[in-house]
Amino acid sequence: MPLNLSIKTMHGVGDKRQAILGKMGIYTIGDLLYHAPFKYQQLSDARKISECKHGDEVVVHAEVSSKPLLRRMRKGFSIVTFNIFDGNTTGKCVYFNQPYMAKNIYKGSNYIFIGKIDAKQGVIQMQNPTLIKSTDELPPVLCTYKLVKGIGQVAFKNLIKKILAQELGAIEEVFPDTFRKRHNLPEINFTFEHLHFPDSIMNANLAKYRLAFEEMLMFMIALENKKKESISDKAHHYEIDKNLIATFCTSLDFDLTNSQNKVIKEIIDDMQSPAIMSRLLQGDVGSGKTIPASIAMLIAASNKKQSAMMAPTDILASQHFDTISKLLVPFDVEVALLKSMMPLKEKNEVLKDIQSGKIDIIIGTHALIQKSVEYYNLGLVITDEQHRFGVAQRAKISAKGLNPDTLVMSATPVPRTLALILYGDLSISIIDEMPPGRIPVKTRLIKQEKRKDMYKYIKEHLDEGNRAYIVCPLIDESEKLDVRSTYKLYDELSSGIFKDSTIEVLHGQQKNEEKQEIMDKFRSGDIQCVISTTVIEVGLDVPEATFMVVENAERFGLAQLHQLRGRVGRGNTESWCFLVSSSEGQNAQERLSIMTNTNDGFIIAEEDLKLRGPGQFIGTQQSGMMDPRVLSLMGDVKLLSRVKDAIDDLTLDMYKDEKESIKKIALMRYNQKLKNIILN
Repeated sequence: MPLNLSIKTMHGVGDKRQAILGKMGIYTIGDLLYHAPFKYQQLSDARKISECKHGDEVVVHAEVSSKPLLRRMRKGFSIVTFNIFDGNTTGKCVYFNQPYMAKNIYKGSNYIFIGKIDAKQGVIQMQNPTLIKSTDELPPVLCTYKLVKGIGQVAFKNLIKKILAQELGAIEEVFPDTFRKRHNLPEINFTFEHLHFPDSIMNANLAKYRLAFEEMLMFMIALENKKKESISDKAHHYEIDKNLIATFCTSLDFDLTNSQNKVIKEIIDDMQSPAIMSRLLQGDVGSGKTIPASIAMLIAASNKKQSAMMAPTDILASQHFDTISKLLVPFDVEVALLKSMMPLKEKNEVLKDIQSGKIDIIIGTHALIQKSVEYYNLGLVITDEQHRFGVAQRAKISAKGLNPDTLVMSATPVPRTLALILYGDLSISIIDEMPPGRIPVKTRLIKQEKRKDMYKYIKEHLDEGNRAYIVCPLIDESEKLDVRSTYKLYDELSSGIFKDSTIEVLHGQQKNEEKQEIMDKFRSGDIQCVISTTVIEVGLDVPEATFMVVENAERFGLAQLHQLRGRVGRGNTESWCFLVSSSEGQNAQERLSIMTNTNDGFIIAEEDLKLRGPGQFIGTQQSGMMDPRVLSLMGDVKLLSRVKDAIDDLTLDMYKDEKESIKKIALMRYNQKLKNIILN
């Protein structure tokens, strides 16, 4: 069966439905078949309402025991509520912003309700549950797909049913039988049948495993092929002056860690290699990634090559400029800062000096990739906090030079197995130890009833010369979300506990000059407290800042909370991170307790990956980086390990012919996508 046939060849798929499916990344028959359900539920595993506990995902057979009540709230917000009864116990159902449910549900009707239990107020309640009429012919297992507006679960399943009814048995197996059996993989027709219409959860999971294994294996084969193609003999040739590097290291007023020394050696080896350097430098907040980066730029400058270092914000770019300029003072290296919001005369002068080669190191923001920037001899590109840049932006700056070496840095620790896939085109260096003498930040979870005591404690320390960050999820107050906003909290504190302190609001919608002025005053001590959004998440270094408060901490990912915590504890004074949360949910409490138990970013990243999955863990900046199907599989470390073993197996003579066939399919699926994600 040709899985690459257009979805429009199917009966019942016209232009409108084709456009809807296209929003889900479904363009071919294969795309449709490989679109796996995100959730399976055994409908026979029903519970009594009295057995349901808060947070449980359950199946309940019950009768609608009260007439649905529709309440229309402000700004189009609506709530439909009604009671359900299972013969022994009464529960409640609530539907938000689905007013039509009031007309579709009838008192006395029997349904199967599937959803999550909310039992905060002592009432067993289900919010927006999926429901199925008890009179309907029920499948053994309910499959739920992630869809878009315009197509429902039933219509989507019917499309898949049509394909399988017509073509089951005609879909070609991509793996040889001996290989498939060796790795415990079901055959392809069993996989699609039980992926979409399973007779048990066990067979559904087996089908999903086969799909996951196949997708990951195909992706990794294509990635490895692309990586081999990208190796070039046109790399810049660098002479390494060991005395110069030794002089740089002895000029520092601190000793380098073993991790830093190891990374420096890896970078030097890359720059001496005939291949272009493509390296990811991962290091926890405050681990000292700037030193290896500075040495790389010093080597480039000593070989008459320019370096460009791109940071995601003006504040961070300015901070890097100050730090690196001081580090390189003894070495006759010209360092310049280039930002979008610079006086025109000053900016034109910098652009002229870049083009002439007068400037060795250029540090800036997105301004570095503007058309007006022409480099004299760009040999090294460094992107800091790389997860904040899109792939196209990182590729754009590399295109400014002729095969420049690339070093990308991240303070968001990505578990190594995930990093090997995400950055398969990059060699990976890790700084996994902190500089000696760093005092660990103490982290405490604060309940709402203790907020005032916390702020009183912080106020006492502000009066002694310390400074504080307070982070809120929102800039302005929201009617839909019960969370704190920067301006509402500013009003509360400036007229209350902090009325005698200098506090200011900082957020991403402010002009760059305004943000820079606030941070300069915060550094100098003219401002004692900044109430901010996550705009302060990356790279800021104010040693006097000893308090980090995160309001509604349950709304942030662990990796993000760890980044925020890294803004304090950068001096020689004891520092605190207070996570304020009103959530009673077990999952939220477990997540936040991880923060209180460790300061190790790599441990936190592993836990964050397990809890949230890789899509959320990596964040929206990485969207479009790779196939979502592959991305959804990356949290399974055992799967990654098994796939690597299987790829090794394919080198055996017994699979020689099949390997070429599998490679051909892999390249067909992923070559076009990899063109957009590889960073040379």
